[in-house]
Amino acid sequence: MNIQRGLFFARLGKAQEALQSISLAVKLDSLNEEVILDASRICAILGKKEQMLTWFEKARNMNPEYDAAFIATAIDFEKYRQDSDLLLAARQE
Repeated sequence: MNIQRGLFFARLGKAQEALQSISLAVKLDSLNEEVILDASRICAILGKKEQMLTWFEKARNMNPEYDAAFIATAIDFEKYRQDSDLLLAARQE
């Protein structure tokens, strides 16, 4: 899937390619919660907090299992684990 390429590019620091992968993946499958969560993960890796929060909130609305406990263990969100905005999004019903 294209979103996996995006994660790869993000980890390599290739922001433009990673963000393009998000666009394509979401166009192809915008109802897939894993695609939406991976978009959030890509933005977290790239340090794009506002975009990360937007995608995470959408993923959380699709699957309530993406909660604070998930954030605490998800490696891609490591630098945001204590971020109050992300924790608030993870706790919302």
